[in-house]
Amino acid sequence: MTVASAQRRRFGAGSARAAMLGPLALGGVLLVLVPILMTIVLSFLRYNGLESPQAAGFDNFARVAADPIFRETLLNTLLFVVVAVPLRLLIATGAALALSRPGRGAGVARGLVYVPTVVPDIAFALLWSWVINPITGPFAPWLGASLVATPWGARATIVLVASFQIGEAFLVALIARRAIPSSLYEEAAVEGASRWFTFRHLTLPILLPVLGLLAARDVVVSFQASFVPALVITDGGPLYATTFLPVHAYRTGFEFLRFGPAAVMTLVALAGAALMVAVMGLTLRAALKRRGGHLLG
Repeated sequence: MTVASAQRRRFGAGSARAAMLGPLALGGVLLVLVPILMTIVLSFLRYNGLESPQAAGFDNFARVAADPIFRETLLNTLLFVVVAVPLRLLIATGAALALSRPGRGAGVARGLVYVPTVVPDIAFALLWSWVINPITGPFAPWLGASLVATPWGARATIVLVASFQIGEAFLVALIARRAIPSSLYEEAAVEGASRWFTFRHLTLPILLPVLGLLAARDVVVSFQASFVPALVITDGGPLYATTFLPVHAYRTGFEFLRFGPAAVMTLVALAGAALMVAVMGLTLRAALKRRGGHLLG
């Protein structure tokens, strides 16, 4: 093969990669980068959607920092993420491990786990509004009173609703589990290892990078996944107990027409998610180093 033909082949391969990655890069710019830049610009403006925008400097940041409702919504959001992310990951991983082996009804069970994820959020929230209704719901004789009548009951309800939409994490965990060679488990069985020992020293270390990635992804999702159920099921109440950052930003921007403070709240949510993901990444890397540097490859 001549140098010229080798260069043409490399150029052709590079062009093919560029053609395949082009739509993804374009979508990332239009759907991610441009909205982030617009949100940053909007956070320094005084704008209500009806009049011309005016420069506001850091006034929007000061107004948000002095807003007691914002501080409460920030705590609500962090509490939701801290509780919902481990719970969702635990359920998804447990379901993946339980349904990883082929068996009678396994396919149907996998489908049932995945179905809530493809149901539109508004439809899923309306379904749960009917399920927990203390008068007309199917569990009305046992509920006695509304689950969302108290602050902690309302928070628990939103977490419960979110814990059913785990299809994507379940699917990734299932694929990762089934990719582990069965010969490893056969060798562990020959050595007399118990199921708990095998899970702790074989399955979990191999799945740990995947679980870390799923946890980071779920943190980002959880900062916005509470929006629809909180708005539809609890309307942000009672007493702002389920008013999360997305709900407060939505009402500030589209009900009170204060787009500058709403943009600041959106940036706070973005920064909070990025900070938590960074901390999780460092923690995961340290855990992988402790278990052996070969896992970092």
